[in-house]
Amino acid sequence: MNKSWNILPELKLDEFKGGTYPPLQFFDYLVFLRHHGFPSPLLDWTESPYIAAYFAFSDKIKNADRVAIYAYIERIPGHGKGGWVGAPLITTWDPRNKMHIRHFAQKARYTTATTLNKNGLQMFCHHEKVFNKNKKQDVLTKITIPVSDRIKALKELSDYNINHFTLFQTEDSLVKTIAIRELDINLG
Repeated sequence: MNKSWNILPELKLDEFKGGTYPPLQFFDYLVFLRHHGFPSPLLDWTESPYIAAYFAFSDKIKNADRVAIYAYIERIPGHGKGGWVGAPLITTWDPRNKMHIRHFAQKARYTTATTLNKNGLQMFCHHEKVFNKNKKQDVLTKITIPVSDRIKALKELSDYNINHFTLFQTEDSLVKTIAIRELDINLG
């Protein structure tokens, strides 16, 4: 999707008097949309490389030799985060203090990329405008793993109790966990 999204089209940031950064008003809604499959300007991440690997391998992969896991490093230890006023910026959000239980299970984090437009309005922008522009912050690393390791990875992750049910905790996710275990791991 090649669109920028207004965060608060009726307010300029310097006019906002609510004491809260404007995107927070919509953050819960954006997380809800993202977690239920609707496109949103949020990128979702996990603190766990094991959970990231599960999501990379959980669906059967067609027409690919490798899966990708992306690691986001907000800032290199010992360095602060900075930039020019109005330049694109990535903000990290931790929803676990007030969100759905699956955010805890998935060790969820989210990022938004924003910039100021010519009128001083804060707009969502593409993360690509920020990633890897500065070697000390907002670094994106891509790790690829052969698809042929899928069954082995899913079995090991299952041994660590990382599966669809433990991450989503619904009846649908329980059925998917059983299907992966019986049809992929045990028959694979």
